[in-house]
Amino acid sequence: MASGRIKSPADVIERLDWISTGKSELEGAESLYRKAFVRYLNGRGIVRHARLPLDSLTDSEKNIAADDPLARALMFLMYATGTQLLPQNDGRIDMQFLERYSEWRPDAERGDPAINPDRWPDYISPPRGHTCFDGVDLPLIGVTTLLEQPIPDDDTASTDFDLYQYIAYRPTTRYAEFGGII
Repeated sequence: MASGRIKSPADVIERLDWISTGKSELEGAESLYRKAFVRYLNGRGIVRHARLPLDSLTDSEKNIAADDPLARALMFLMYATGTQLLPQNDGRIDMQFLERYSEWRPDAERGDPAINPDRWPDYISPPRGHTCFDGVDLPLIGVTTLLEQPIPDDDTASTDFDLYQYIAYRPTTRYAEFGGII
């Protein structure tokens, strides 16, 4: 059940419950992920990245203002909860870190932007949303190369991690442009 509209990305960020893998060797990756994800949600508009050409955007994405402070948080909410409203009664969104999905075997070279600059997004396992209980599974193996990249001081600069997140949460079908649920 949903309760209210967001006024800033902070409304979403304060409801995130980060659930660790419990593996000490992944604590550093979990910390980097949290930092990069909060930076992503606080970003404005859609991600502007060389791997996301303008002609690949839907009309609704093209209509998102470059300085829209809520766009990314709203896309994430839709993915994690099934609605663009905050969970009711101060409900939380579970951000469950996983080493990897059990059926997925990482391919470090193919998922590394430095080694495979043209196709790396195709080889990194995306987050999985669970709208039934407002949660997201976050696989770490495969994403670590993105987390090791420096985070720019310029908030408007998009990173490979930003692109990874945006690809997962963006509305991917033009059905959304014709009144469909996005």
